[in-house]
Amino acid sequence: MNKEEEKKKAAVTPALKHVIATAQRDHTYPLYAHKMFKLIDATLLYRGHSYSSDALKLYDEIERDNFAYSLIQKRKNAVIARDWVVDPASDDPQDVAAAEFVEECLKAINFDKLCEDLMDAIVKGFATVELIWGVRDGKIIIERYLPINQRRIMFDADRKPRLVTMTNRLDGEELPDRKFVVHRFGDKIGNPYGLGMGTRLFWPVFFKREGIASWMVFLEKFASPTAMGEYKPGMAPADQDTLLDSLSAIAQQTAITVPEGSNVSLLEAARSGGADTYKLNLDFMNMEMSVAMLGETLSTTMGENGARAASETHNDVRQELTDGDCDLLSDTLSETVIRWLLDFNMPSARTPRVRRPQIENEQAKTDLEKSKADVVKTMGEAGYQPTEEKMEAMFGEGWERKAKPSTPSLSPDQPSFADRGDQSPLDNAGQLEAFASKLTDQFINDIKLKITRANSPEEVQKILAVAYAENPLDTFAEYIAQGMALSELEGMSEVEEDAA
Repeated sequence: MNKEEEKKKAAVTPALKHVIATAQRDHTYPLYAHKMFKLIDATLLYRGHSYSSDALKLYDEIERDNFAYSLIQKRKNAVIARDWVVDPASDDPQDVAAAEFVEECLKAINFDKLCEDLMDAIVKGFATVELIWGVRDGKIIIERYLPINQRRIMFDADRKPRLVTMTNRLDGEELPDRKFVVHRFGDKIGNPYGLGMGTRLFWPVFFKREGIASWMVFLEKFASPTAMGEYKPGMAPADQDTLLDSLSAIAQQTAITVPEGSNVSLLEAARSGGADTYKLNLDFMNMEMSVAMLGETLSTTMGENGARAASETHNDVRQELTDGDCDLLSDTLSETVIRWLLDFNMPSARTPRVRRPQIENEQAKTDLEKSKADVVKTMGEAGYQPTEEKMEAMFGEGWERKAKPSTPSLSPDQPSFADRGDQSPLDNAGQLEAFASKLTDQFINDIKLKITRANSPEEVQKILAVAYAENPLDTFAEYIAQGMALSELEGMSEVEEDAA
């Protein structure tokens, strides 16, 4: 170690290496008596009246709402619908082998379902799965996994999960390392429970449910108006009861009898705004849920004035949310499942990364590369050639220009065209086929057909030049070059004969 390294190492004092703002010293975030983290969620504290994870059962009610459930599934399915790839940490053979091993292991456990279960953290703040390990072909692998109800998990001061059991409900049981995966959402100020979208969805769902209940009462009143009976003073209590029973029967019967001297009337449901008021409330609550979960409303509440530009903007917002969900999930998997697999099997390998690229982005990138290639081709046909700097600017690093094959010289055993006699272009095709033994029959037959229609050696040379330019394989280019050389010699021979 040189002096510069020793100086830097000495500069990192013990105070810089350790956490000072620990949870135990946080006066704004008190722990339980047994040093367990409290679940801090204003909605759960107000409605669930509890600091423990058991209060999360309140958020199970959210998915009973059809609209809220569809939003949650959209958020999850937007991630699951994308294909996933495992990128090695580097081009080192060991890192590449590690990425291939991880990909094989993830495919064996239904990786998409694992991601969907972990994304339950979006609603409740965190999600946990238990890994069951096994051995296969000399490798330690994940045989299967089990999703764990959030109400069974609590966290200690080190943010480590503990399992709440029948015999230990106060501080839970300590869990082994590399066994339980925890994915968090909305993890603020070190809160190991996270803060899910449930705290934002609960109230719109609650008010929507109350509004629908009132709407149903209104519709009932509208369909069956309230019956009102009037009786004269001094009517016997028994007759009053008979009148009330008769009024109650109006909704089910077409005819009733009432005591003498009683009057019956119907109170119609008359209210300004009517049923539209309830529908406006329902639509507003749905819109609030859509904004909270998707960041937009157009994909769930398409209005009459929806426009393409607006829909594209809303879609971009959703894509950003999906990208964020993918990145957060990728971070969790890299730190847990993927790293643990390598710790057991390839500890010296660096951690690969699993990602889910945007389909639209990948397609746009491919289209852009194709358009750039078309520009290069068009400029080449016009007689221009891009510089190395231009090619790197257009296509990035990793490309190099192919070396053009040189025109081969004729070997002594190759036939001479000095004495061509009555040779025709078709004879040249036969010689070309002999040189191009590695070419496919289809390619050779196509060249032969074109040559039989040629009227001069020059035309044969043009046909071969076109084939040479369009053929991307080096072996094809080599044989085409040989054919061009033979055709050129034939033309020279023909000129010499004409001059003689």
